[in-house]
Amino acid sequence: PRWLNWRQGGDCVVETRSRSTGSLVGYGVVNRTTGLLMDLLACDRTHLEPVLAHTLWQIRMHRRTELEAGVNQLKAMAIPDLRAVLKRLAFTPVDFMFAFCVHFIDKELMTQDIPVERWYIAPGD
Repeated sequence: PRWLNWRQGGDCVVETRSRSTGSLVGYGVVNRTTGLLMDLLACDRTHLEPVLAHTLWQIRMHRRTELEAGVNQLKAMAIPDLRAVLKRLAFTPVDFMFAFCVHFIDKELMTQDIPVERWYIAPGD
């Protein structure tokens, strides 16, 4: 979709819309060269699974040619809100470590005030 090109122009973006109203329910973004889920947005937590499932289905059935040759699997970070969804959609866990740095703008805000389990980050952030 053109409205996401400012941020995700080089990636494969899939919108998920309501069948009854046509309104946007969410979107998924997959990196064309790595197959990594870069971003996933749903109107609420109950829509995470349908949005991800629709993203996977669209790429597999209609948009496979948008991914570079050699990309034979899709990958996603198993953030807390997605763990159960990824399991139900048959994602296989693999060990992967990455560096993530945080700079608190408000020194009064401490890590214990917002536990890591409540963070929602994706590789596209």
